Amino acid sequence: MFDREMARSIMQELKKASIATRRIVEDGFAGEGGYWGARRSSLISIQVFFMGVLSLPIKTHLEMFKAPGEQIYGLDLMGEAEHLRDLNVRGLGVTVIDDRSRATKLEDNERGITIIGTKFDPEAKKIIELSDIFSGRTRRRIRRYIKDNEIPGFDLITCRPLGAISLVPKDVNTAFYLVQFMWGLLNPEYGLLLTEVPKIDPGLVNSWSERLNTDRICAKYKEFQLLNPGILQLVKTPSSPKHLSSIEVTS
Repeated sequence: MFDREMARSIMQELKKASIATRRIVEDGFAGEGGYWGARRSSLISIQVFFMGVLSLPIKTHLEMFKAPGEQIYGLDLMGEAEHLRDLNVRGLGVTVIDDRSRATKLEDNERGITIIGTKFDPEAKKIIELSDIFSGRTRRRIRRYIKDNEIPGFDLITCRPLGAISLVPKDVNTAFYLVQFMWGLLNPEYGLLLTEVPKIDPGLVNSWSERLNTDRICAKYKEFQLLNPGILQLVKTPSSPKHLSSIEVTS
């Protein structure tokens, strides 16, 4: 899907994004500002945000394809998994800053919610391990969660960074790589992906999503307008392909 030269370019773009994220997080921990993103996004907030591409409420989506009592797993990328708590499902949140209280952490352990956050040395004001979707280490930890919990994949994946979307590379191939990564994490039996889309050529993304609809995938895209970001819904079913068709970019 990606030739060697393109793969090298994508990794370079991801490295740049990771470096930029590190700088912002370091400023935040040092008390110089720099916090960003949507914090503690409730289910209602997520539902309203993706309303333009959702045909059904998120909970209804999940209940339609899961047997009563069957465990549901969710993944919240660049977020704190607040809506997973509202849904009362197990899952994983990946956020650069995990500032949950001790009580919330204990509650999350009981609920089966894990948060991957940045490890920071407050005395040295130094990041020990950065938690960001742009790093290979973080992506490997997400895959390990799937393996450790012996699940085929996540039933729900959300990515709603808001302000942090500016850190996602505008390069089309890199943005597609990240969407493909999320697609690969979905439960192959049924999975719902809701993601914000960076400000790349909306015509290109729209034609790509229309093409996906002919490939056993339910895809809906709403392009960005003024201050409203682009949003994308992808639904995976047993007949869906393992890999998404590439976004065609002509140079």
